[in-house]
Amino acid sequence: MKIEEQNRTDQAQRQNNEISKELKEYQDQIEEFEQNISNRLHVGNLGFSTDAQQLGQLFQTIGKVQSVQIITQGRISQGYGFVTMEDKITTLKALSVLNNHELNGRNIHVSIANQHREQVVQSNRAIQHTQTFGGSFPRNNAFHNQKQPRKSTADLNTPLSKTRIHIKNLSNDVTQEELRHLFQNYIVTEVVIIKRPDGTPAGYGFVEFATEQHQNWAIKKYQNYELKGKKIFVSAAKERRR
Repeated sequence: MKIEEQNRTDQAQRQNNEISKELKEYQDQIEEFEQNISNRLHVGNLGFSTDAQQLGQLFQTIGKVQSVQIITQGRISQGYGFVTMEDKITTLKALSVLNNHELNGRNIHVSIANQHREQVVQSNRAIQHTQTFGGSFPRNNAFHNQKQPRKSTADLNTPLSKTRIHIKNLSNDVTQEELRHLFQNYIVTEVVIIKRPDGTPAGYGFVEFATEQHQNWAIKKYQNYELKGKKIFVSAAKERRR
């Protein structure tokens, strides 16, 4: 009996040690994320009629907004922009509350802005304009188009994203909710499972994370991971065309 009790005690101790180790790793991830996070948010899937004033007013419901930009070519919106919040707390709150929020008939996509992505976007346009608003919202109603300097021609090879992963060999019955749950230990900003024109799953999808570090951790941990009877293949996704 004493041997059995000792074995149970040892097993419980090992389990406690494993749990403590996982908690420590998770706390380290959170601390690193908080150190690296930017107050600047990327906002995608904007309606072409949405202007910086409307976008600023929406984010003002979360907290103080420092600046808003909507990227345009001439006077035509390119369907995305950037919002800079006052601090990290309001940035994370805006990310959580406003991602997939409906604005002017579209569900906007909110994620932590990626400096590398911004540089790629700018280099892909010979002439780019930025519709900007400054000051307090909603009092400031004026906007101006600021012409950006000419950039060099982008490389023909599409660069890899530093926050987005491509997942292949997904089982047809995997849902977006299940895929998001799989990566619950990381800060996920978007999950998409691609479907064919007839509505059936295409067997692959994408997950976007708030930071490059979370992307790297996810790739390492879930490469060849078995999900619903199939081994999935995880890699950095190519940058999306804007």
